[in-house]
Amino acid sequence: MSTLTVQREIEQPKKTHKSKGILQAEDINIYYGDNHAVKNLSLDIHKNEILALIGPSGCGKSTFLRSINRMNDLIPSARVTGTFQYEGVNLLSDEINVVALRKEIGMVFQKANPFPKSIYENITHGLRFHGVPKKEWAGVVEQSLLKAALWNEVKDRLHESALALSGGQQQRLCIARTLALKPEIILLDEPASALDPIATARWKN
Repeated sequence: MSTLTVQREIEQPKKTHKSKGILQAEDINIYYGDNHAVKNLSLDIHKNEILALIGPSGCGKSTFLRSINRMNDLIPSARVTGTFQYEGVNLLSDEINVVALRKEIGMVFQKANPFPKSIYENITHGLRFHGVPKKEWAGVVEQSLLKAALWNEVKDRLHESALALSGGQQQRLCIARTLALKPEIILLDEPASALDPIATARWKN
């Protein structure tokens, strides 16, 4: 049977048994129709912690990540039981504003999915939607692209189509787009799989 395991890549200070992280998964079960994809998963994720989910293809890693910020809501057959507690709020509640949730908990997918817009507009789309003042956009675009190790490659063609970028550049643009909204948590679903080792090292640093 395929299993999913958890590896904490940065060891955190010792917590008391009553300590809670920024996000708690409690007895999570995820189904696609009759297929029980993730079974009885519970874990705490602490602020500033890097946590890796390790397991073979098909064991539920992506399914679990997508469930945290409610991406599985878009799949009619998907069903999640249990709770995701984020700062005391159950993210699976029907009262949750999923748009606001995805700003707080961003996600970068394995396959690049840039918008069919310019490089600049890919970054500013979320800023506009969430009411960030326009005077701040240029600075946020530059800083986000710098953090994603893409700025030097695109700074002179920000208004060209993002679809004209290479696959690796498109993926780094998606990383920058996520960073621009300054999420509290970032879910990364093998985002470096399409990047060369040099590009991967740059944006990780």
